[in-house]
Amino acid sequence: MKRKRHRGYIAAALMMSAVMSGCSDEQSEPINDITISIRSFEHQTEESTLITVPETTISETVSETTVTSSETTVTETEVISSDTSEETTSESVTESIAAEDIVYSTNVISAVRITETEDALSEEEEKIITAQNLISSDGGAVISEAPAVTEAPETAYAAVYETSEKVQSQLFTQSSYNTLNYDIQRGMWFSYLEYEDIMKNKTAPQFEEAIGKCFDDVRSLGVNTVYLQVRAFGDAYYVSDNSPKGLSMGTADFDPLDIMIKSAHDRGLSVHAWINPMRLMTEAQMSELGTEYTIGKWYSDGKNMFEYDGRMYLNPACDSAVQLICNEVSYILTHYKADGIQIDDYFYPGKDKSLDSTEYAESGTSLSLDDWRREKVSAMVKRIYEAVHSANPTAVFGISPTGDAEANYSAMYADVYKWCGEKGWCDYICPQLYYGMEHGTMPFGDTLSKWKSMTCSDVKLVAGLAAYKAGTEDNWAGNGKNEWINSSDIIAKQIRFSEELGCGTALFRYGSLFMPESNASEAVNKEMENIIKEYTD
Repeated sequence: MKRKRHRGYIAAALMMSAVMSGCSDEQSEPINDITISIRSFEHQTEESTLITVPETTISETVSETTVTSSETTVTETEVISSDTSEETTSESVTESIAAEDIVYSTNVISAVRITETEDALSEEEEKIITAQNLISSDGGAVISEAPAVTEAPETAYAAVYETSEKVQSQLFTQSSYNTLNYDIQRGMWFSYLEYEDIMKNKTAPQFEEAIGKCFDDVRSLGVNTVYLQVRAFGDAYYVSDNSPKGLSMGTADFDPLDIMIKSAHDRGLSVHAWINPMRLMTEAQMSELGTEYTIGKWYSDGKNMFEYDGRMYLNPACDSAVQLICNEVSYILTHYKADGIQIDDYFYPGKDKSLDSTEYAESGTSLSLDDWRREKVSAMVKRIYEAVHSANPTAVFGISPTGDAEANYSAMYADVYKWCGEKGWCDYICPQLYYGMEHGTMPFGDTLSKWKSMTCSDVKLVAGLAAYKAGTEDNWAGNGKNEWINSSDIIAKQIRFSEELGCGTALFRYGSLFMPESNASEAVNKEMENIIKEYTD
């Protein structure tokens, strides 16, 4: 499905972006040298605005696999955000997947209907809705001319983010796509680092061929679910008028997410769109972004974000920032046949009191700063959960926090105890358990068992596995630092242990297994052989 960009008009549904990212857990990801490229897709659209995807049947032999993905490493005394890898396992399961007739309609509820709700909107909100002329009786995506809007379209787009959550909830219709998800996930992460190899500067046919091979690879291991990074630094790996082009796309000018979803579904793979909810670009990159996009305008205005260690982050204490994230989630699930949304461990990047001191002071709260921050992050998570299920009730929402539960709670203000212990915060929790069996302070078996005891029956537990560590020294493992060098069946053992507890697994990441560093390739190949044996025996 192609969508036309309408300059001078306000789109009925905002174009959002969502993605997470990845790099090694021992160091921060090196992205400062990446040159930002801003894109403007000119897409043509069919005259008909109601698009029906005919029923198709996919009968595939699907290898169920475990995969893990992450971007954060926790030592005994500090938390370091980064990317890591996971393993995959293989167990052939024949699935016959019948895709229901899918009807996409980008119509929105009219301004008249909105203003008739029980609680009256403010005059300012009514003005914005009226200015956008959101009435579209035939369900069309094309918005009629809005004479009341005299400012540039980008300014009007940004203004919508200042409206209430109630108004925002009307901007996207519910998707009728019936998602493909597995009871036991065996996942694999694909990060912007993979995109550097298979997407950057490529044509659409070249990328389609490359990603198809990648999906064949992971399916051969037994993977049944892929986590595709769609928003790593506030950039978009899908068609968006409101977010800058994915930094790892280079000159590529196509819709990556559309191609990836079709290729994955053709192979019986479930697709979860992976986003970094808070992390944005570096200050240097943001300064070059301009005000065409919402995050660029906010950076220029000094609103809704804060700086930490040279990088910008959306501020979860600001309602508009949280709404931007929710809008992106809604857009992805109502415009693409994604099966779920996953967010990772980039919450508060540090404990610096100045990050949100203004918002904390203005809140008038009696809570301590730590408790207030946890409350704000949990409120963001709750709204994302609700956005996912409002957009598509059959989609799932997952969270992939760092593997140290207490570090999440105290250092990143992520209340994982609540999120996995109570219904209504997430559908699955995928902690990044990037520890060996002999790790000095957090051995895998004990750590997974702790997460199992924390997780209620309404939330599925998926263990994130560090496939990227195969053949390497684990500097944070204490006495177990050489375990990954001396053993070639660690991931296989972890898969077996996880499944005995009824848990799914996930491998971080594709490149670590299928494009390993030369000095680790022999160890990785042995690990993969053992993974396959584990899932086929």
